[in-house]
Amino acid sequence: MPVSSNLPSKLLSLVMALTFINLQQALWVRTFHKNAFEALTARIYI
Repeated sequence: MPVSSNLPSKLLSLVMALTFINLQQALWVRTFHKNAFEALTARIYI
């Protein structure tokens, strides 16, 4: 019984961890693409 009652909280923490990781990755990718785009446009203008 303790295992079954503990399962939802484990699943919840897993989902939260995955969501946090996805948010971090999305933020990093967005920043990376923004920097790459700015570097590319700067290279084009220069």
